[in-house]
Amino acid sequence: MSEAPQQTDAGLNALSDALDVSFRILRYVMLILVVLYLLSGFYTVDQHERAFVLIFGKAGTGPDRIKGPGFHITLPRPFARVVKVETERALSAESDHFAIPYQDLSGVMDPEAMMPMGSSDPFGYTLTADANVLHTGWKFDYQISDPEAFAFRYENQAQVLTNELDHAVVKVSARKRIDEALQSEIEQFRAEVEIELRDRFEKLGLGVQLRSVDVLSREPPVEVADAFSDVIAAENDRSRMIHEARGKASTDLN
Repeated sequence: MSEAPQQTDAGLNALSDALDVSFRILRYVMLILVVLYLLSGFYTVDQHERAFVLIFGKAGTGPDRIKGPGFHITLPRPFARVVKVETERALSAESDHFAIPYQDLSGVMDPEAMMPMGSSDPFGYTLTADANVLHTGWKFDYQISDPEAFAFRYENQAQVLTNELDHAVVKVSARKRIDEALQSEIEQFRAEVEIELRDRFEKLGLGVQLRSVDVLSREPPVEVADAFSDVIAAENDRSRMIHEARGKASTDLN
């Protein structure tokens, strides 16, 4: 009769020991998790970056609000959030909103086999001063000059930059004839877009410095591309013949 109580006591003691060990392990695990959570407040800023720490969604004030390259510590999430901005490095963005998209019909990346997808009607375009349709693709290089303005003045800053490029292209295209934009004043067209875009960046205070603007593509509508090519070829022949005639006239006069 006495063996049953002894077995029960032994079982309870074993259960108590097991629970004690389990709770001890759980305490260690919780302690490790707390330490790891606190360590998540450590962060590094690379050489070409600047960082801002938002405490409860608000940026700090004073000279210490901008964190330079190195190792830093702050409150872990969700109490704090680190916003990093690339500086001292050339960045670039492109806009193909007015360009004609192309597809490779042969399955091979051969430029000769690249054909436009459908007609030009659904494609983005700009209107020139003589009411012609112009398709262009653009790229610009920039550098962040004011990290704070770039990070907090506008939401989705990259989209804002691209939108301003599109606005500049539309505005300058309306001042050019189609022949000027496609052939005779290509560099002036590009330069005017760059001046317009630089002015917009400064007025909006985007915190970026424009370095250059490049034209990636320029072409007329697909339906009249052959006619434009013929006109350009004829103008080139005309210029060549005038140059040759003037040279011959100069020789005869001499």
